[in-house]
Amino acid sequence: MSEAAAPVRAFLALAAPLGLALALALPPLAAPDEARHLGRLWTLLDGAVLPPPATGPEAARVPRSFATLDLAVNGPGVPAQVTRRSVQDAWALTRLPLEPERSTRLPNVVSYPPVAYLPALLGVAAGRAAGAGPGALVLLGRLANLAAWLALTAWAIALCPRARWLLVALATLPTSLAMAAAVSTDPLTNAAGLLLLALVARAALAPRAAPPARGELAGLGAAALLLGLAKPGYAPLALAALAIPRGRGAQRMALAAALLTVAAVPGALWLAVASAHAPPAPLAGADPAAQLRWLAAQPLAFAAVLARSLAGFGGAWLQSLIGVIGPLTVVLPGPAYAAVALALPAAWLADADPAAPAWPGRRRAWLAAAFLACALATLAMTYLAANPPGAARVRGFQGRYLLPAVPALALALPLLRRAPPAFAREALLALAAAAGLGAVAAVVARYYALWATSSPT
Repeated sequence: MSEAAAPVRAFLALAAPLGLALALALPPLAAPDEARHLGRLWTLLDGAVLPPPATGPEAARVPRSFATLDLAVNGPGVPAQVTRRSVQDAWALTRLPLEPERSTRLPNVVSYPPVAYLPALLGVAAGRAAGAGPGALVLLGRLANLAAWLALTAWAIALCPRARWLLVALATLPTSLAMAAAVSTDPLTNAAGLLLLALVARAALAPRAAPPARGELAGLGAAALLLGLAKPGYAPLALAALAIPRGRGAQRMALAAALLTVAAVPGALWLAVASAHAPPAPLAGADPAAQLRWLAAQPLAFAAVLARSLAGFGGAWLQSLIGVIGPLTVVLPGPAYAAVALALPAAWLADADPAAPAWPGRRRAWLAAAFLACALATLAMTYLAANPPGAARVRGFQGRYLLPAVPALALALPLLRRAPPAFAREALLALAAAAGLGAVAAVVARYYALWATSSPT
């Protein structure tokens, strides 16, 4: 087996069954915002490219069975009041009839670009054509998202010339698997971020002094565009292109600026048009315009906000980056987190290569800077959209938001220039499998009463 093929096969051997298990085990609409994403898919299939208004005669209408399923799975109120069911009773949720003639309004429809929904849209469209109920629509959307994420992620790992085993470890984090097996825009976003970084690393390590060729530029541009359209806000990741040393300094700056523009402008234009057409419902206490004025008046105050946020929430962010499943309440068993903590250094050892090409510190620094820029951008957006003006900490941010950018840190690490230890790959695979199985077990324990037909928690 070639050095490039081994990580890809290992990734697929781990991620495909674990992702499928999570897609099947997590009840429909139990993933974060899955009900809103399903509603948006329904409106897209009805021809509403722009998000419908939250109120009024043009407000989105979806089958009432969507709300019935959401209530049955998540219960009323927040946090979710979970009912544990037998496997048979839980599976019956996928057979709930659609009854499209009985509709209800769907407030606060998500406004991500339609491109972000393409994989799930194919699955839900097939289910709708077959008359499937809401639970089955969710399952079909999950499976389509999972298949697309597996294909794109495997392709990115194959293209990347270094740190492939670290990328396998990150792609098989429990949170990454759970996000890939949900109806949302996250699977395409995470895969697009990894694909962009893999192409950057490939261009940076190519044995040529000339600037990137047209084919390389086209690939980088397509990946940047896909990332920007999948979920606007991750455009700063395009700054990783500064790690490509080929050509003069001005050419490298121009390439990074072009990729940043390609990633940022289409998504920003979409959000501007979508928000003008259907303004999103503001979160309680949030006032983005007032928050922006506060930041403009006190530009250095945000640094103190970030410091307090990291001190207060850093542990929770790291935990949710590794694995907090379902409606962000299903915490993994302790050994699963320990397995991840051991899998990452095992992956680093597995990536050791005595013949690895030189990877100077300046190039690695640009990748780390791209991660930092992306992290700051997502934190700033959360602060603007979900926090009162002048709030002391950034609340509402989740570590999983960093998944598209975290591979930049893996690529920035220096690797050992020696033969990898014989145990490293086997240890990585065993530990990653243990963490994934721990995630599946946590979901089963939370949602299923294996020895009773039905019983509330």
